[in-house]
Amino acid sequence: MFEIFIDYLRKNVLYQSKYIANENDLFTRMILQRTSNRSLNKKLWKLWMESFIDLDHQIQHLFLYHLKLAIDRAIKGTVANHFQYEKVSLLCKDIKHDIIIEYRCIKCDSDFCFYTSITILKYLRKLFCGIKKEKIDLPDKVVKCKICDGKFMIYSMI
Repeated sequence: MFEIFIDYLRKNVLYQSKYIANENDLFTRMILQRTSNRSLNKKLWKLWMESFIDLDHQIQHLFLYHLKLAIDRAIKGTVANHFQYEKVSLLCKDIKHDIIIEYRCIKCDSDFCFYTSITILKYLRKLFCGIKKEKIDLPDKVVKCKICDGKFMIYSMI
């Protein structure tokens, strides 16, 4: 599995990513890397979580904060409505292990966007497990597209 992972990383990430400027960025991209093989990604996620759990509690917090900064930087470059993104980001600024993600309507792909915070671990589980679309249920309602009334959204993926 290691050979497959390194080969995929070499062919698809090292020279194509605008987010790799130094060794720290390379390490961060390596630990977030997924492949096109869904079952391999699930195995990577299992290894990722096992490794994370083995870290000292303080190191876990520092590591999650490092990932927060890297993921926020990547997502910020892809959002459609920077004003709304920054507004939600400001509201959640004190939540150290959450990131802000953008949801867009799958049905019409309009500029309607919904922004919310999510824990880094929940976000990474979605990425590694291949969950690409979802219905957003808030305590009092389901979020729907204001343009087409669609219920299924796709979220910011790095």
